[in-house]
Amino acid sequence: MSPRVAVITGAASGIGRAIAQRCAGQGMTVVLADINAARLADAESFIGRAGGDLYSRVTDVSCADSVEALAQDVFARYGQVNLLCNNAGVLQTGVCWEEPAPSWRRAMDINFMGVLHGVSSFVPRMLEQAQPAHIVNTGSLGALLAAPLMGPYTVSKMAVRGLTETLHYELRSIGASVGVSLLCPGPIETSMAASAAGREHPSPTARALMTELMSEDIVPMSPEDCAEIVLEAVAEGRFWIFTHPEFKRYYLALADELVAERNPQYRTAW
Repeated sequence: MSPRVAVITGAASGIGRAIAQRCAGQGMTVVLADINAARLADAESFIGRAGGDLYSRVTDVSCADSVEALAQDVFARYGQVNLLCNNAGVLQTGVCWEEPAPSWRRAMDINFMGVLHGVSSFVPRMLEQAQPAHIVNTGSLGALLAAPLMGPYTVSKMAVRGLTETLHYELRSIGASVGVSLLCPGPIETSMAASAAGREHPSPTARALMTELMSEDIVPMSPEDCAEIVLEAVAEGRFWIFTHPEFKRYYLALADELVAERNPQYRTAW
């Protein structure tokens, strides 16, 4: 029997790289996809030490043709995909009324359309293959909770949640052997968070809000620990994947506000 095949976008760094490394360590054939060719080559060299067959391809998830070419290539080479992680993303921050349209478009094109392109290109092929499969779409705390300064990011990640839940219902309705999970990580030690924290905000309003948010005592998780949680959830067939259970009290508070029709209240004391 041929090894199981995992395809991971945003695989050159952070959560994607950690998931790829863990899959390789389990003996899976791992396909690394990322827009950054140099970091992709570095990730392939590093992950190669974990064992397993590796293949990398430069891919722009915001481009439907690029993702379709990835899917065609992978299925031509291996004939199957058992795990698809639509993980590539960017953290676009700023005050809603100050962010220009290109910033919103970039967040949507990568964070949401990147996931949709993966679904559109891979799911039809997964439904036709003989082996079962699973899809993990990377959302965020922002897929469930809105926060100041996170407009473009939150909007795109809430769209990922809507797509992923809908996909789950649709696949279940046809009895497909393709499972779906939504990864909603809390703070993770990645370059994405570092780049957002270091971004220059010309607006005094934005600077004040960022100062408030960055003052919170948040303990980030390593990408490797996150990857372990992800693969355990996939093995158990769980839809929701949370890295920080302590955030569940905020989900409950939001649900209470919704049912009671109270105005939402942003809670900074994480």
